Amino acid sequence: MLMLKLRSGSSGVARFPLLLSLALASLALGACAPGVDTAAAGSTSSTLAISGTPATSVAAGQSYSFVPSTTNPGGMKLAFSISNKPSWATFSASTGELLGTPADTDVGTYPNIEISVDDGPSSVALAAFGLAVTAPATTAGAPPTISGSPATSVVAGQSYSFTPTTTDPSGGTLTFSVTNQPSWAAFSTATGQLSGTPASTNVGAYSNILISVSDGTSSAALPAFGITVTAATPAPSSPPTISGSPETSVVAGQHYSFIPTTTDPSAKPLTFSISNQPAWATFSATTGQLSGTPAAANVGTYSNIVISVSDGTSSAVLPAFTIAVAAPPPFVTATIRTPGVFLSSATCTPREAWDAFPVPMSSSAMRFA
Repeated sequence: MLMLKLRSGSSGVARFPLLLSLALASLALGACAPGVDTAAAGSTSSTLAISGTPATSVAAGQSYSFVPSTTNPGGMKLAFSISNKPSWATFSASTGELLGTPADTDVGTYPNIEISVDDGPSSVALAAFGLAVTAPATTAGAPPTISGSPATSVVAGQSYSFTPTTTDPSGGTLTFSVTNQPSWAAFSTATGQLSGTPASTNVGAYSNILISVSDGTSSAALPAFGITVTAATPAPSSPPTISGSPETSVVAGQHYSFIPTTTDPSAKPLTFSISNQPAWATFSATTGQLSGTPAAANVGTYSNIVISVSDGTSSAVLPAFTIAVAAPPPFVTATIRTPGVFLSSATCTPREAWDAFPVPMSSSAMRFA
């Protein structure tokens, strides 16, 4: 039997706390009993250990969890602790688990986190680590689409317009752009419309025009196309018209005049011309008037007279006509008398003298000189 005594000064045996007394008794018994294992259950003679590789990043909105592994040969009760714990996480003192779901406002870096374990007599710790909370990944929506068949030609002076058709599954705001925009056209970045009216100076080919649309994340484009500006073809104008019924006879010594009637749908200046113009007549190239007074020497027939009019592009012609110049009738001097009275004396034709007399009379009452 082993007696343990501890003197304190000279006053006798000191009192020990119960647990300490039991421990010392156990050690003493172990030393006196051969074959007894001193590393019995509950002893700390074997090394306590902690291990594990914690993830060092997590996206905001996603769950984070780390549980360390421990080696506890003594089977002692373990207690876990943490330093520099992230504010958004919870920690289990019984398992060592670090758990939590960071929010968007928790984005940032949390350094020098240290998890340790204690079995009472001793403690060990994992190597300090940092944890980065990143912004959540943005899931790309379906890209926009663009379609349409733009006209590839336009006549100078005519309006051109093309607006593409689009769809936007993401519901974002669309912005349009164009490359190789024709100088004569305008472009809308809000609708994608390409429009304008080319002038005659813009005649030519405008190639590799590309219209695209973007929702800020994705984009789509129409196939490249070209526009050819062609010269305008002058519309055929209506020809002028000419009409009228010229007199076909005139007595020598009397005045002749004819002016044709015309219309001019094209509103262009008109020019008149004549063929087989009578020598005794004049002709106006501005009005088409044929006029003159034939002399007795001009008695005769003037045929196949043709008057035409032109607006510089088209022309019209009157049917050919003829003018016959007739000789004047012979003139006489007539003296008209009644018994004892002289009435008159004039130079006239017999017919004119007869018609001029106011009272019917026989031819014997009229004497012609």
